[in-house]
Amino acid sequence: MSMANQQTAKDIADNCLFFEETLDKALSFDEVKTQAFIPYEKKLRNQKFSNSPLIGQWLKFTVQNISPKDTIDLNISTVHYFTKLYTDKKLIGVSGAYEVNPNDQYDLTSEFDRGRLPIIIPPNFTSTYWFRSEDRQNQLIPPHILPETKVSGMIENLKSGFAARYLFLILAGMTGCFFFIGIYAANNYYLYQDTSFIWYICYTIAAFFSGLHWMDIRLGIYMFSPLVHDIIFSVFVYLIPVLYSFFIGSMLQLNVHFKKGWFVVKLLTMICILQMVLQLLEVRFGWFPFNLNYYGIILIPFCYYTSEYYFIGTYSKK
Repeated sequence: MSMANQQTAKDIADNCLFFEETLDKALSFDEVKTQAFIPYEKKLRNQKFSNSPLIGQWLKFTVQNISPKDTIDLNISTVHYFTKLYTDKKLIGVSGAYEVNPNDQYDLTSEFDRGRLPIIIPPNFTSTYWFRSEDRQNQLIPPHILPETKVSGMIENLKSGFAARYLFLILAGMTGCFFFIGIYAANNYYLYQDTSFIWYICYTIAAFFSGLHWMDIRLGIYMFSPLVHDIIFSVFVYLIPVLYSFFIGSMLQLNVHFKKGWFVVKLLTMICILQMVLQLLEVRFGWFPFNLNYYGIILIPFCYYTSEYYFIGTYSKK
């Protein structure tokens, strides 16, 4: 496959071998090299979902430079949480939406470099690469290898930049609204000393940081570390309905006038807090304490009771 004068990236999935990690713990590179890779068929490239909190997938491919003088200088554009590129001997590049600069060996200072992995092959040389992608929980997109030249990469970067401007305006407007609403709520608390506004201030803070989280992920701003992203994704997103519920409950004094309803709200809040803890354990450590099909196990008694109630009611009417 020739990349000369190429204006767009080319998909080489048909020339790749595939391997998916099935254990909760990520395999080392030496362990992966001993695994049996299979052809990366089209059915493996379809979008799918997984019960595993961490999804690690590998692609193996070989690039040959047949030119006696020219050096191949390509990039691989990536859209995963974490990506790594290995040769036979070592790790040569890292990238991804959650990736930070691990050391001075990888220059990830620009948005263009952060989303790409380098393929540099000297004249008359053949090199084999192992590409690893890691996603969290439900897989957004299967791994793809799309080698591109510097020119084609800059062209694609400019095209996506135009669309990103509108996304930035929407997300920035929404996040800015939460920021100024929070200031307004703080001013009301200062004037009236109503504790209800404390819940609302906390609600706007959680919503504000959630907006920054998605701006950071979608636009490649890289404001937060992976740990901060995991905390926002696992805790702050769930705090938004919890804090707003407490604000409404405090305003309407549900704990005084609707004690049973307020008990239900507190019960749902405890369930939500448990979900926050489980979510953080899943996305941060890849550990889930229950059976992977625990939702189905919990719903079986409810479905059984509902079906029995329906059939008994139908039979009695007859």
